[in-house]
Amino acid sequence: MAKDGTGPLSKAGMNVGIKFNPDRLIVNTLKSHCMLDYAKAEGKQDLLAENLFAAYFEQGKNINSVDVLAKVAVDTGLNLENMEKHLKDSSVVSRVQEEAMEAQGEGVHGVPHFNIQLRGEHQRIATFSGAQPPETFKSIFQRLLTKLKSEFRMKLPKL
Repeated sequence: MAKDGTGPLSKAGMNVGIKFNPDRLIVNTLKSHCMLDYAKAEGKQDLLAENLFAAYFEQGKNINSVDVLAKVAVDTGLNLENMEKHLKDSSVVSRVQEEAMEAQGEGVHGVPHFNIQLRGEHQRIATFSGAQPPETFKSIFQRLLTKLKSEFRMKLPKL
């Protein structure tokens, strides 16, 4: 289904003008993540993420290729020389790898990934990966609202 463009992600993409390229390769994304780390410091992480997603998911580009990443960096308005230094910095690479291992340890195995929890609480309401229909979110937020209402009622003084 996914390969022929009839899977849920492909259908959801079509609804918002994204045509997923079914012939894209699965590649190592460490360089892309290091690049996102650099773009964050430059205030361009969101734009870079959008450009990387377009290059990979729509255009089927190899986002492990230095040439592809250089073009995406330039298109994003990043300083190419500084970005390349950042990608070659072993401390950056190690930190990004550690963050990835931490995320995997927390159950993150793909994008998008969602962790829904209340601010200040350690217990997660829900955690899941992959494209989800709106009903999934609606169900989670309805359960959360029910839980919060119940907790609120328990805290009200009895008359």
